[in-house]
Amino acid sequence: MKVILTAQLQLVCRRGQCTNLRAKTYQQRGFTLLELMVTLAVVAILATVAAPSFTSLIKSNQVSSMRDNLASSIKLARSEAVVVKTLVTICASSNQSSCSGNTRWDLGWIIFTDANNDQTVSAGDRLVDVQYAQNGVSIAGGVNFMTFRPSGVKTIAGLVNLGVCDQDAVVDGSTISISSSGAVRYSGAALSGCP
Repeated sequence: MKVILTAQLQLVCRRGQCTNLRAKTYQQRGFTLLELMVTLAVVAILATVAAPSFTSLIKSNQVSSMRDNLASSIKLARSEAVVVKTLVTICASSNQSSCSGNTRWDLGWIIFTDANNDQTVSAGDRLVDVQYAQNGVSIAGGVNFMTFRPSGVKTIAGLVNLGVCDQDAVVDGSTISISSSGAVRYSGAALSGCP
């Protein structure tokens, strides 16, 4: 290795190749203002296009979540009736302590043992589960309660349909159908009572 020193050059030569140690090249770091503005404009356009899709996705997940919660609660009421060998009622409830008497399941619901089959939480009845309202979702149907016998069969004969919908009608709703035997089924179409 041979080093040549001069006032302006400092050369290092190895195997026939010389390199100037003082002549360092500096590369530009960062962005120009124009590059930053173009990037921000592209991001703003993409966000404007994507925002409605995210809203639809969120609404769809809310409807699916509430539908699944209600279906799980119905299944819980049925299984509780079989396990404890007594009547168990699930009903729409706005205060989460008693049945509200209306068909607005979107305000919440309660599950309780109902030994005397009066669809009210009486002395000796046990509260099994409580579900609170979820904003933005509407649940309606023709019944305000369902009672299951110790055999798992509903006391109300026939098919019960509950529609679960988005209150803003951004996404399609779905229907929960409960048969006389207590079997729960989903269908993609919402009831006509949905907004």
